[in-house]
Amino acid sequence: MVTGQDLVEWQLRVAAGEPLPLAGDRLAIHGHAVEARIYAEDPWRDFLPSTGTLAHLRQPREVPGRVRVDTGVREGDVITSHYDPMLAKLIVWGENRATALRHLGVALAKHEVAGLRTNLDLLRAIAEHPAFAAARFDTGFIARHAAELLPPTTSERGAAADDPAIWAAAALTMLHDRRTMAEAAAGASGDPWSPWANADAWRMNGDGYQDLRFRRSGGDATPVMLRAHPLPDGRFRLGLPSGSVLASLAEDAAGPLPELDGVSRRLSVARRGAARS
Repeated sequence: MVTGQDLVEWQLRVAAGEPLPLAGDRLAIHGHAVEARIYAEDPWRDFLPSTGTLAHLRQPREVPGRVRVDTGVREGDVITSHYDPMLAKLIVWGENRATALRHLGVALAKHEVAGLRTNLDLLRAIAEHPAFAAARFDTGFIARHAAELLPPTTSERGAAADDPAIWAAAALTMLHDRRTMAEAAAGASGDPWSPWANADAWRMNGDGYQDLRFRRSGGDATPVMLRAHPLPDGRFRLGLPSGSVLASLAEDAAGPLPELDGVSRRLSVARRGAARS
């Protein structure tokens, strides 16, 4: 990216016996490029390779000359222990190092993987670290800043696994999908205003609710049951593993925005074969 030349093409031409297209003294460096390598590995377990199925994979959109994704995997592929666990190389370009790092942070935020553990959280933390931004790094960078880059609370098997916001986002997305499907079915029927087409869990006697069934990733087959009670103002009272919360699902220009007990939090909910930003 910084030379504007396709160096791989050059390698193939040289291997075919052709001369170099340009001499080294005629090359010029423009701007700054940074590469991040996304691996199926667990940084919280000494970078142990992770295996499993890529249940969801969304990569940032490529922009010629600015963002490139080199990858050989796609959603649904199985990552085994027999090959290198690298999923992709993400390369970004900017007019200077600071701009390139901002582009890297944005691109990493748009890179989503579900189904196995990756080093994405670590890469995001490195890209945002002031010492890395100031180019104060060496081979001991991660170990020296481990407390900031690898905090225990962000481990996939740690507290984040039972974060109420994660369960609420999943529940609200399922409730939204059920309502959308019910409205579509009602619209295609002969009686679109029938009360039986509603998806609000109405009961003639007693408090209406819907039970939602989820399963954790990572091999834990124990189902997790959440109970959603619809409220007159459009919110839900959700019974989560950690307790009860008031939740709603708003939407802005960036997409769905879950709200828990009055606090909004941007999350991405991915299903096998689909995603919501």
